[in-house]
Amino acid sequence: MSLDVRKYGYGWAVFEGGKPVTPELSQKHLAENRRDRIAIERQRRPRNCLRCEAEFVSTGPGHRMCNHCRAVAGGVDPQMVP
Repeated sequence: MSLDVRKYGYGWAVFEGGKPVTPELSQKHLAENRRDRIAIERQRRPRNCLRCEAEFVSTGPGHRMCNHCRAVAGGVDPQMVP
């Protein structure tokens, strides 16, 4: 289901499937930031590093190398490490 920001009470909240998933927030941009953090957190899961195959917690599909391998690859190809 998708997350969306709507008016809620006297403020704003993040909704999923018609139900609020956050408390009332005073400003719309605060609710939008919370929505973005929730979406990112939901993408986190264990993955295997493409270089050394060690398991690490990935923040999403674009994060496929562990921190050690990202640091090593950073000196080799700047396009590989954002």
